[in-house]
Amino acid sequence: MLPLFIIDEIPNSGITVIDGDEGHHAATVLRIEVGEEILISDGRGNWAQAKVVERGKSEISCEITKFGSMKPAEFKLTCIQALPKSDRVKETLELLTEGGVDRIIPWAAHKSIAKWNDKTEGLNKWKLHVRESSKQARRFIVPEVTELSTSNELKSRCAEFDLILVFHESANKSFSSQISESGTKFKNIAFVIGPEGGISDDEVKLLQEMGGKLIKLGVPVFRSSHAGVAALAAIQTAFKMW
Repeated sequence: MLPLFIIDEIPNSGITVIDGDEGHHAATVLRIEVGEEILISDGRGNWAQAKVVERGKSEISCEITKFGSMKPAEFKLTCIQALPKSDRVKETLELLTEGGVDRIIPWAAHKSIAKWNDKTEGLNKWKLHVRESSKQARRFIVPEVTELSTSNELKSRCAEFDLILVFHESANKSFSSQISESGTKFKNIAFVIGPEGGISDDEVKLLQEMGGKLIKLGVPVFRSSHAGVAALAAIQTAFKMW
């Protein structure tokens, strides 16, 4: 499998130089050799296959041999993810990215232990984890990470969604019964993953007022960091995306 590197722009032809962090990773960490083939992408769906023609100490030069473009999926999946504990952030974002999420909305839920003291720093860390996970998963479209939202700020963000699924262990309705009832006609779907301490009663009420459907994701209780990828698998299977 060819390694993927994400750069700002893909040139139309000729030689492109991969430097900076990506170049260092290619030349020093992976030790890509002259003659090897790699993939490059702008993270927005455009990609190219290229042959390495020169390797420096912290950069590589490549000649593009093939171009391609990945169209956005018919369905858009957004995860409203409560802030996980700091030691679970990377794992959470890796699983969501590998699972096929299109957008992640970080949520400062009432029972979230973690806090973003510096919102810019917190957002940049999440974006970096998602970008790195996209390379591992060979995704040419890097999932979007929005700014941190409070529960009240979710109101404006949730107005665009056709379907909002709130996964909660106390729900009476199963995921499969909800899909049987509502059907699979939706294109812009959001799903809510609460913190380890759970979604508060006030937050449940607020999410339901926004149109959220309270459902259970099976009998076993997932960690917050693992629930998102399980939800993605269930949704993509039900909507025949897989």
